Amino acid sequence: AFSLFVDGRNVASGGRVSATGEHAIAAFSPQIVRLDCSGAETELVLQVSNYHYRIGGPWRTVWIGDENTLRSRVLIRSLFFMFLMGAIMTIGAYHLVLHYFRREDKQFLFFSMFCFFVAFRILVSGGYFLSQFFPAIDFSLLARIEFLSMVFCLAGFAFFVRSILPDDASLAMDWIAVAFSVVMTLFVLLFPVRIFSWSVYPIYAFFGILSLWSAAVFIRAMKRRRPGASALFVGGLILSATALSDILHASFIVRIGPLLPLGLFFFIFIQAIVLSHQFACMFSTVRKMSEELTSLNRNIEG
Repeated sequence: AFSLFVDGRNVASGGRVSATGEHAIAAFSPQIVRLDCSGAETELVLQVSNYHYRIGGPWRTVWIGDENTLRSRVLIRSLFFMFLMGAIMTIGAYHLVLHYFRREDKQFLFFSMFCFFVAFRILVSGGYFLSQFFPAIDFSLLARIEFLSMVFCLAGFAFFVRSILPDDASLAMDWIAVAFSVVMTLFVLLFPVRIFSWSVYPIYAFFGILSLWSAAVFIRAMKRRRPGASALFVGGLILSATALSDILHASFIVRIGPLLPLGLFFFIFIQAIVLSHQFACMFSTVRKMSEELTSLNRNIEG
């Protein structure tokens, strides 16, 4: 919770600031406030209280500048995340339709699920659109949705990698991802925010394990000359690099970010190309076999 005072006037607030946790109300409410400074000096006082999250104090730098410039920056950032979310959802819907027509190919289903999880993750964290669409949403509910979106993205990623490279990826990782997701989901749902917010570190650790595992799978696939393995490896490197940047950004070590939504977009775009190429190859193979069968029938009839 925060309250911003300008020359003694309360000009912005989010939640309720209090000296005790019983009376404090947490909220996520980023705002742009116009400062009406009439005197030679202006006093800014920012009050912050935190009894609900693992990290207290202001999370990011408070920017002061031209109003139009700041609003344009926020608008561009929002449009950027909305574009990523819409593009990823479109790719996911397209591959869900492909799965409907070819239900035996599970990679289309798992890929579309991964796309939807990523798009939902951007909705609740990238631009925090959910809190903008529903300003009255409870902070604990928003935090739970954000953490669960991370867990589901990791599980979806594990299932997708094995579905597209079943001969190179172990089934054990799918079960590990399911077990981890169940444990984290129960932990997030059953405990208050100030406790389950610390689960971000085991989530980061599990992402690191998944990154190493997927890199090993992609390298093994490249050695066996699997179609699209090199593109998968490059996409995995981009995804891991942007995820590492966001982990450092969330830990207040670097100020560059968030880049993970962009990395996820590139990864999904590369995977969409790989799946489309595989689908085109299967179609070409079926057409070639059909032509050969037609030619054979003609020779037999002749």
